[in-house]
Amino acid sequence: MNLKPMYAAVPLSPSTELTAAINDTVTTIPLLTVNNKIIPDAPNIVTIGTDSNAETIYYTGKSGNSLTGVTRGFDGTTAKSWPATSKISRFAAAHDLNTLKENVEALGAHATESATLQAHLTRGVNKIETDQPSLFDGTVYGRTLVNWEPEGNFEKDSNNDGVADGWISTFGSGGPGIPSRTKGKFGDWAQKLIFSTSSNPRIYKNLNLDSSKRYLVTAWIKAKGNSTRFRVGNGSHTADTTFANLAVSAAEDFVFYNVLLPANTPKINITLMMQDAGSAETDEFTIDGVFVIDIGSSEVSEIPLLSKNELEMRYGNYIDGMQSVRGALIEHPGRNLVPPATNVITQASSSTVIALGTNLIELTTTAAHANAFIVVPVIPNQQYAVSVNLEGGTDFAIYTDSNTPSSIVGYGTTPKTFNSGNNNAVRFYIRNIAASTRRFSDMMIVLGGLEKLPPSFVPREDQRIIIDEVLRSLPNGIRDQVGILDRTVTRFVKSIPLDASYTWAFDTSYTGYKRIRVANGNFGGVNDTHIAARFDGKPIPYTSVWDSADQIRLINDYIYLTVDNAVSGWIDSINPSGNAVKALLNGWRASTNNGSTYTGWVSILDGSAPPVGTGPETYVIANKAPGWTSYGTLQYQLAKPVTDPARIEGAISL
Repeated sequence: MNLKPMYAAVPLSPSTELTAAINDTVTTIPLLTVNNKIIPDAPNIVTIGTDSNAETIYYTGKSGNSLTGVTRGFDGTTAKSWPATSKISRFAAAHDLNTLKENVEALGAHATESATLQAHLTRGVNKIETDQPSLFDGTVYGRTLVNWEPEGNFEKDSNNDGVADGWISTFGSGGPGIPSRTKGKFGDWAQKLIFSTSSNPRIYKNLNLDSSKRYLVTAWIKAKGNSTRFRVGNGSHTADTTFANLAVSAAEDFVFYNVLLPANTPKINITLMMQDAGSAETDEFTIDGVFVIDIGSSEVSEIPLLSKNELEMRYGNYIDGMQSVRGALIEHPGRNLVPPATNVITQASSSTVIALGTNLIELTTTAAHANAFIVVPVIPNQQYAVSVNLEGGTDFAIYTDSNTPSSIVGYGTTPKTFNSGNNNAVRFYIRNIAASTRRFSDMMIVLGGLEKLPPSFVPREDQRIIIDEVLRSLPNGIRDQVGILDRTVTRFVKSIPLDASYTWAFDTSYTGYKRIRVANGNFGGVNDTHIAARFDGKPIPYTSVWDSADQIRLINDYIYLTVDNAVSGWIDSINPSGNAVKALLNGWRASTNNGSTYTGWVSILDGSAPPVGTGPETYVIANKAPGWTSYGTLQYQLAKPVTDPARIEGAISL
């Protein structure tokens, strides 16, 4: 549906004047002012004159105090010559009322042709039911998350003591536990601690937070034995107010845990410990993906209402530093949820499976009751119906999708219904009762009861919409969005690197850190609406008081940033030159000085020096350190949103 453009009005229609006479053909109109409180932003229409001989004009731009790209005699009026001082105003014109009428009529006609079913979709499997075929439309919103625990992935152990950087291993009344690092759920490493004596060994981390925000702390933990506790408090790991002290159940795989912090929490302690319990000497735990996220008021009220699976789906993906939505995939499998036969899996040497077609499986077994399965995504706590075409001597079942699957529907031969419970996926098992070769076809799982099963086989028919856009958000609720059917992306948030592409300068010196600034960057941003993170993932919070390193503020097209001397290599007694600031933004730490200026540099990332034979300052102001991208990233709200065509492929018919 194409609606005609409508143009903004101005309250009370104030007027300005022509500063020079014009003839009936000029397309640049000089005015006393083009202030948008009198002359609205382009494109728009205004009227020259005030009586029945007035002329309406349409303009596409402003330059200085002139209107540009002017169409004369707009909307049926007559172009004419006008003397200087002629009045010009944004009056309500016939075009406004006629366009409004036509658009309202078009919207009404469209509404009578189709009804809209609205549903809020979340990450994972969602349920949408329609009573008539329709084309799927929707809006995909941006989201940016900042992890306030930049060392929650346990990837670095600089001193090889078995404890990841930033974390501390300690003990209670006896000897320590044995720390080590092991294969992680996220990345290469996770933190492990083995109980060696009855001593309450622990791994802990203290973390400063912004007390004006609310936080959710999450972690993935697996434990051997039942003595492990996941504890979050507001200070020391031994003496503080405990917000949560969760028992960690023994599990072979990582399990998701979370704690919602109360308001006004300036700092926290995150502790994993083992308490003396029976045969605790055999116990151990592994932790990975510690995520501390600040959340909005709407999320705070939602969290107590979410199931464990829903919490895991929404907050269970670990991120480093600050990351935004990078593309979106919406899939619609059609009525039958079972993937093609090529997805079938066997786990035992007594089973061999061959996919003879998209819906035909041949299973050969050398032992009785040997099986194979297909994993099918489901929505938790929904009813489903299942069926399959079986040969004699075979049956099927539905189990949970886990390392130790449990039965949801026991083995049988006739169509059945089942409830998905707290599961996001199930296993559709097929089995030969005796050693043999048998075929299975037409496997179906549909949402609903037995009456929802089609009378004949319907294959899975995947439809996809792929959105190739980065979509961001800010803590104030402002977020980018993509319209699926109109295939547009509207940017409300802009991201820029904190690097030497802007002209930075020294601003103020403090004890242990300095403030630098960049001016006139033409950022087009709204003051104090930003979030930022450093090159190593550490958040850079907003401030207006400047009481520590790693603080930032965007105000009046200036960016102010405080930098820790431990990162920059600067000292309190020497303020950096413009070139020294540029070297920092290129990833170089000052390593030497002559008492008044900085004269040598090494890489912030790995301590390497610039190439031999290059003038040190000349090189570091012109070249980034190896592996360096930028000092950090800043995201802020645009004063004016920008809409562009979106990179979208595919469509979905419901």
